[in-house]
Amino acid sequence: MNAVALRIKKIRSNIGLTQEQMADKINLSVKAWQKIENGITRLDLERLNQIAEILDTSLVDLINADESIYVHQENENNGSIYNKEVTIQQSTSDEERELYKKVIEEKEKYIANLEKTIADKDSTIEFLKGLLKKD
Repeated sequence: MNAVALRIKKIRSNIGLTQEQMADKINLSVKAWQKIENGITRLDLERLNQIAEILDTSLVDLINADESIYVHQENENNGSIYNKEVTIQQSTSDEERELYKKVIEEKEKYIANLEKTIADKDSTIEFLKGLLKKD
């Protein structure tokens, strides 16, 4: 099972959705959904976005390879209990790297479009200011 599939399964389970409910929300058979959770089915960016939306998480969180776990330890000196966060670094598979690249490319395109929109609006504002000065 790959790390993304494992995270999908973990998040789905943590929010209390069954495989049947998830399959229904994504318009798949339960068998097809199980193949996704078992890492058998390759996921494209569109499907990952759809899953992230249903699970109410970001795409980056869904494909992020870093996970934290909490370890409960008892301090023997005074008997108090505290939480310690342990970060586990997992190697990123080629498939996950490709997904990261696609996400970055999509975000870069989105930023470029926003910058163009801003430039167009700035031009329109300057044009309208020029018209106001003529009056």
